[in-house]
Parts: sequence; C-alpha cells; structure tokens
Amino acid sequence: MSLEVVLANGSVIHTGRKTLKSVTGYDLTRLFVGSEGTLGVFTRITVKLLPLPEKIETLLVFFATTQDAVQSASQIIFNNLLPRAMEFIDKSSITCIQGYRQEMQIPAEVNALLLIDIDGKEASVKAEASLIEEIVRKNHAIRVASAKNGQERDVLWEVRRAISPALYNIAPYKINEDICVPRSRILEILDRIANIHNRYPSLKVACFGHIGDGNIHVNVMYDKGDQQKTFAERMIEEILRNTVEVGGTISGEHGIGNVKSAFLSYEIPPMELEIMKDIKRLLDPKGILNPGKMFSC
Repeated sequence: MSLEVVLANGSVIHTGRKTLKSVTGYDLTRLFVGSEGTLGVFTRITVKLLPLPEKIETLLVFFATTQDAVQSASQIIFNNLLPRAMEFIDKSSITCIQGYRQEMQIPAEVNALLLIDIDGKEASVKAEASLIEEIVRKNHAIRVASAKNGQERDVLWEVRRAISPALYNIAPYKINEDICVPRSRILEILDRIANIHNRYPSLKVACFGHIGDGNIHVNVMYDKGDQQKTFAERMIEEILRNTVEVGGTISGEHGIGNVKSAFLSYEIPPMELEIMKDIKRLLDPKGILNPGKMFSC
C-alpha cells in the first residue's frame, strides 16, 4: 500500500497511502515495486492483510488430454468462479513426478492435471466445489480427488510441490521461464511450445503453473555440453517470441533481472523502453542500484 524508499543520492521518500483508495499524483508505489531494486532501496513496506478463510477445499482433477484441462479451467473462470489457486500440470511434469515419488499413483492414461483450491465461507465453498466438479466432468475428467482438511490437502498439493525437484532427475540443467498469456490463448501457446520442442528433440520440456491467470512455467531441461545449452537457449528465445506474438508477457512473476534483459525489447516498444531508461537515469544517474539488472544497454 505504501513504501519508504531510500534513493541513490541518500534521500528518503514515501509513496502511497494507508487508505484503501488513493489516486493522488503518479502511482510511484507500483513503479518502485516493479523496478527490481533498480530505483531505490525499500526500508519500510506497508501491506494490507486478508483474513484467513473459514473453509478451504482442494480438488485434484485427472484428464486424458491437455485440451480438456485447459477447457475446464476456462469454463470455471467464465462461470464467475474464482478459485484461490488453479494449477495446471502437463504430461512431462506428471512423468517426472512419478519417477521422483513412486508412491504417487497417477493412471497411465492421465495426460494433464488441474489442482484447484476453493476458499471462503463453508456454504459458498461447498457450492463452488460442486459447480467445479460438474464443469470438469462435462469436460471428460477421468477422476476428481477431493481434500477437505489440511492433511488431505497437503497430500494433493505434494503433486505440485514435487515437480521442481523432480525435474533434476530428468536432466542436470534447466531454464525455467514464467511466461503469461491471455487465458483464451493458453492452449495456443502450449501447442506452439510443443511445435518448437519438435525442432529440439534432444531437450526435455515440462509445462506447469497458474492456469487461472494464464501464467505458465516452461522448463527446458538439457544435459551437459555446449551444444545442449545452445539448443536450450535457442528454444527459450523462440518461446518468448511466440509468447509476445499471442499477446503475452515474457515474465508474469520472476522479473527481468540479468538473464531476460536481452529479451526486454521483444515486449517493450523502443519509446516505452527509453522512457523506462530515462526514469532510471533520473533516479540513479550513477547506476549504483542493482547495476546491470533490467536493461542490457
């Protein structure tokens, strides 16, 4: 909601307000929050807390096809149902999980999963869970597993938590991207990623993430060797270009940092990029705050 920020010259400024609404002047709070530490150092942050929900229910839904899973997610949102989490897990990720945790029983015919959390008042959670089950079954869900307490939820969420460590059993190196596309283009970007992967058959690719907001974590895994690394970097570049082509962003969560600075111009037009650099030069003329981050030149 508000920040206390130390600028590069040592002066201290305050942005935002403690009120629930404020549109006075420029929104400096969002500017600094999105600056990846390149504009100032935060010394105080004011946040708004949300109360814990009365009830949480988790559903793990098994599908035979990616299309059925994506279609289900789209219809859930279209029907004005807003789960607090809706995770998509593709076949490659499922295979990794099965190799990493033998006890996780996922039928061979399952090619996609949705992991869905619903929270709120007990009556509303019950009603929403029922509607979501109806939607996924209409979209050919093979099975719906439900968890109604913390212990059962932890068991279902372990499927999602196991993915990242499991990927290292497939290959020793990986590049993890966090693209985000309009929800209506999720299936298209997954198809494009599959087509790109066909040109690099020696690599392994796993896609999972927050399908409720269109945020997909694309993991490109490769073995030791300069050629494998080059192939992985080329594939990532193609994925990022295709993401922007379908109206998406090259980073939904992780930011630009050092690694993605070379790709910033894929998404940000020259004039807007120059404005960003002007702001950086104004607030940090000597370039001492997170030097090299965000802008490659």
